[in-house]
Amino acid sequence: RAGAPRTTLAPLPPKIPTPFEFAVAVNVTEQTCVPEGPCTYKYTIDPKYIGLHPLPETPFKVFYEVVGGNAPQKGEFTVEKDQAQILQDVVLQGPPGAQLKANVMSVAG
Repeated sequence: RAGAPRTTLAPLPPKIPTPFEFAVAVNVTEQTCVPEGPCTYKYTIDPKYIGLHPLPETPFKVFYEVVGGNAPQKGEFTVEKDQAQILQDVVLQGPPGAQLKANVMSVAG
């Protein structure tokens, strides 16, 4: 009988991480408040990968939302070979004493 075709089992490439594998801190770098009015915050995010498996070699994007200001502000950063390319000094309007937090929404390859 004819032999079955042979297949080689290649190792699976590392999967794209899930949103739960990132912790994104929000570091406020500047705050300007007008009396009786909103405050303007400048912030830089500090993403950390807290997952357990290796990151894929191919670049991927992490989408997040910063809450605590007047409205949620969407953002994203690209990770390439465990380096995150982030925006510095992003401007956000918010109430005085706002506690800004980032929630990771999704990850896309």
